[in-house]
Amino acid sequence: MAAVVAAVEAGVVTVASGRGCSTRLVRGLYWRLRAVLRRLRSERARRGRRFSFHYDALSYALNFDDGRAAAADVVLAPSDALR
Repeated sequence: MAAVVAAVEAGVVTVASGRGCSTRLVRGLYWRLRAVLRRLRSERARRGRRFSFHYDALSYALNFDDGRAAAADVVLAPSDALR
């Protein structure tokens, strides 16, 4: 199909006008074909954008946690059981 589109754009394809056909027929076919291809391309692009995933804040914060939290950084509340 791309070859037909390229040929019509370049003006290579012409139809003999002896039978009432003309380049108008080819151009009409070109524009219909072009519209279909654009529609397919846009549907495919929309389908790809439909699913997107974004991190929530906690998951994003875990990306920067290397697991080496210092004991001084951890604050424990006193427990009644330890008294």
